[in-house]
Amino acid sequence: MSDLTRSHEWATNPLSVVAETPGPVKVGAKYHSDAKFIGNDHVHGEQEVTAYDPPARFSFMNIEHNGKEKYTHDFTVHGESGKTIVERTIIFDVPGVRGLGIRLVVPFASKKFDKQAGEKLNSICSGTAS
Repeated sequence: MSDLTRSHEWATNPLSVVAETPGPVKVGAKYHSDAKFIGNDHVHGEQEVTAYDPPARFSFMNIEHNGKEKYTHDFTVHGESGKTIVERTIIFDVPGVRGLGIRLVVPFASKKFDKQAGEKLNSICSGTAS
């Protein structure tokens, strides 16, 4: 999960991510992405790693629409009953009507996307990805 250049392997939408900072993942590392998402053929984003404490935590900020929209993605990982649990939190900083729309739609749509992403991650981690 912390290698954003591999996000396309578990993302629920077509996505490409390129590292702008050379070397291994670290706090402050920067990336840029291009994606298709819910009817929008081109969503360009700039990402920056904000927390990196493997294997327990990984966070990054995604900035879109010329800095008008910010999305903080936070992943925590812990063991429970012999299983690895990944928890993901996304904080939206999106102003105006678009922000209101996102807050209304995301609680419903995220369940589907979270399930799909979870299935992809599980198949990658278990070695059954196609």
